[in-house]
Amino acid sequence: MAKANGLPGLYIVLDGIVGTGKSEQGRQLKSHLSLDFPQGDFLFTYEPGGNPEADLLRQKVKFEKMSPVEEMRIFAKSRSITIPKVVIPALSEGQIVISDRSVTTSLAYQAFGRELGIHRVWEENKKAICGVLPDVVVWMNVGLEACLKRSAGQNPDKFDAEDRIFWTRTINGYSQMLHFLKSINSDIKTIQIDDLNGSMNIEQMRLAIKERLYPYIEYNLGPEGRIVRDRQV
Repeated sequence: MAKANGLPGLYIVLDGIVGTGKSEQGRQLKSHLSLDFPQGDFLFTYEPGGNPEADLLRQKVKFEKMSPVEEMRIFAKSRSITIPKVVIPALSEGQIVISDRSVTTSLAYQAFGRELGIHRVWEENKKAICGVLPDVVVWMNVGLEACLKRSAGQNPDKFDAEDRIFWTRTINGYSQMLHFLKSINSDIKTIQIDDLNGSMNIEQMRLAIKERLYPYIEYNLGPEGRIVRDRQV
């Protein structure tokens, strides 16, 4: 398997708009991967944020009103901290990094949702990612109505409060973003899980991701880290 990041480890990103269940699927992976791959070395992180310094920027970008350009720049600034301090050291040690969001989010949210354009957002983020792109992007493409219903909980951030026009642009931008990234590095693998009516429960989504993601993990780990196939699911 040719990889995109050029480092020993494997860089996996979970992405999608708010309400897809993306963060929950990250928790599901954290619970199951240590059992399915007992000899694997996994690191879980997230963006924006990922360490104390970047987490301060996370709070700012999620809850403060700002221009689209300022928002784009804060996302990139947070990324410029997390990638070299968290992601690259782990990948250099051969760990499998699973990130809740990455540069893929900015290339959908700010490029299309905020209408800044993908080339402008990419130029803002090129230095921030230090040349490290995801090896595998899991895009959870869940229907908008289901996502909005799920995200309408207590203490919503400013993204939860965005209107349907913003989210329609962002959803449409995801497929264009993935095509753009693959034009930059054809070794990026994409996994698209479609649940357009929002009917899949947590377990069904987990199994759909497992079926398509695990072969990449198994390949990266080699024989010593093979999946435990007789475990109950």
